[in-house]
Amino acid sequence: MERLLINTIWRSYATKLTGSQVKLMARGLPKKQPIIGVQDIIVVASGKGGVGKSTVAAWQN
Repeated sequence: MERLLINTIWRSYATKLTGSQVKLMARGLPKKQPIIGVQDIIVVASGKGGVGKSTVAAWQN
């Protein structure tokens, strides 16, 4: 019963794609191209605000 309720709620919030969105997604991801001068990439992520993501990113420059 709980699973049925969750599925019902999930479907009611499901996003419908527009025609242009479907076409855009059908193209797939762009081909990878190297960025001149970039050797390493560091990803800083967090779901919380105010944890210093921007500060850490600025220190890497």
